[in-house]
Amino acid sequence: MSQAFPNPLQSLPTHQGVIVVDGGLGTLLQDHLDSSSPLAKAMWNASLIVTHPSIIQDAHLQYLEAGAQIITTATYQLSETSIARAVELATAEATPLPADPPITPVGLMTVAIKAAIDAREMYYARHPEAGTRVIAISMGSTGAQLGGGREYSGDYPGWSEERVASSWKSRLAQVREAAAILGLSDFCLAIETVPSLSETRAIAQALTEPAHVHSGIWSILSLVGSKLGESSTGEPLPDLFSLLHPIPHLAAMGINCSPISIALHPLLSSPSFPYSPALFCCPNGMVWDVQGCRWLEEPEEGNPQAGSDGAYTGPERWAAHLVRQVRSGSGPSPPLLLLGGCCMTTPAHITALSRALSPISHIV
Repeated sequence: MSQAFPNPLQSLPTHQGVIVVDGGLGTLLQDHLDSSSPLAKAMWNASLIVTHPSIIQDAHLQYLEAGAQIITTATYQLSETSIARAVELATAEATPLPADPPITPVGLMTVAIKAAIDAREMYYARHPEAGTRVIAISMGSTGAQLGGGREYSGDYPGWSEERVASSWKSRLAQVREAAAILGLSDFCLAIETVPSLSETRAIAQALTEPAHVHSGIWSILSLVGSKLGESSTGEPLPDLFSLLHPIPHLAAMGINCSPISIALHPLLSSPSFPYSPALFCCPNGMVWDVQGCRWLEEPEEGNPQAGSDGAYTGPERWAAHLVRQVRSGSGPSPPLLLLGGCCMTTPAHITALSRALSPISHIV
C-alpha cells in the first residue's frame, strides 16, 4: 500500500491558477564553476555540491525571494553515470577528487537537498507570513548524465531502452534513500529535458515500479522540443504525453529548455492536446543559435528580426511575452499551470514573471 503523501502542488497558492517555478539554476551558478575541473566537466552545477554547497543554498534563496514557489535542486547532472565520468576524467588528468563529502549519488543528493531545505527555512524565517514553498528534486535525462548535449539529440550510444529504464530505477531508489535520510516528505521530483519517446517509455516503466509507486512520491515530468509539437528526436509530443497518463502520482507534465513558442505549444494548440493534470512550462530566456553558437532573443510575432543581433533586452520583456502568450491560448486552461524559466533565466526573470502575473504584488 502506498504512503498517503498529498500532492505538494495542492498546498501552493496560485496566481489565478498559475504557480511560479524558479529559473535557470545553472545560469545562476555557472560563474562559480571551475570549468577545468573533472567534476564540473562531468557534473556541471552539481559539482558545486562538492565544492561550494553554500553557493547553491544562496542561489535557492535568491529564487525564493524573487517569488518562486517551487525550487529545483542542483542535481540535474548527478547520477552514477556522471560520477563515473568525473572519476574517469580525474584519473586521466591525474587530478585527485575531494574526499569529503563522499562522492556517491546518495551522499551528494543528500547535501544538495539539504541546501534547498536550509534555503527554504531561511526564507520562512524572513517571511513568517509566507505560504508553502515546495522543493523539487531535479533529475536530468540520461543524455544529461552522458554529457555532450545528448539530452537534446537523444543519441545515447550503447544505451538500450532497457538499460535506460534500469538506470532510472536505480536513480529513483537513490532519491528515495536521500529523502529518507533527511526526513523530507513534502517534495516532488522534477524529471527534466527528456528528448525522446524511447526514454519517456523507460521513465514511465521506472515510475510504475511497485517500489516507487509505494513510496507515494509525486513527479513532474518535462520533455524538450525542437519544433512545434515535436520532441527533440522528431516524434509527436502527444505520443510522449500519452505515455505519462497511467503514471501514479504524476503532478504535472510539460516542456522545459525550449523557446517560449515551443514550451507553450500544448497550451496554445488544439483542445485535444493530451496534457494532465497540470501543465509545466519552463522555457529558456533566449534562443540558442546553433550556427552562430550564441544566444539570441526570441523573435516576437510581427517582429521576425527581433533579437537577430543577439541583444538581450531584459527579464521584463521575457516575462511580458510569456504571460501574453499564456493569456492568448486557444485551448482549455489546465487546472494548474506551472510557469518558470530554464537556461538564460535568472532571479530577475522570476521577479518579472511574478509581477506580470500579479500586477499589484507577487505572492510572498
